Amino acid sequence: MKPRLDPELAAMATIQQSLDPLSDDARARVLSWARARYSHQPQLDGRKLGHDDRAGTRTSDPATSTIADFMAQCSPNDDAARVLVAATYEARNGSESFTAQQVNGQLKHLGHRVDNITRAIDQLMAQRPAPVVQLKKQGTTRQARKVYKVTETGLRQVERMSHGEV
Repeated sequence: MKPRLDPELAAMATIQQSLDPLSDDARARVLSWARARYSHQPQLDGRKLGHDDRAGTRTSDPATSTIADFMAQCSPNDDAARVLVAATYEARNGSESFTAQQVNGQLKHLGHRVDNITRAIDQLMAQRPAPVVQLKKQGTTRQARKVYKVTETGLRQVERMSHGEV
């Protein structure tokens, strides 16, 4: 009679067999999903921040339910990073895009008003790969309101910040 394998070891063996053939990126996505699904610690999924892959519905992180909590968790150290975290919070809560005025308003309420929000966003867009991209410009003047979006790169950058890696 074959001895029965400990259920925990059997699960680890199954995970190893499943993850070994995957690329590093695919493995990271699977592990992020598994942490979010089975852990009680708040996790940020870099691909669909704030979404549950099982049903495509919103999830709630009790530890980061407000922008103040989210900013404290990420601890951004400069204006550009604060803008990225605030914009990511907006994306996490269902907003596909944002304006500089929206993000600066959120930051102002937290006591982190950015003196030159356009410069901070331009710094983000100048990085390669860019964590923020401009989607459109509403109006024809130079000062016309611009609409931006946080990219996958930006979402991953904020995920690393939330884990204290940046």
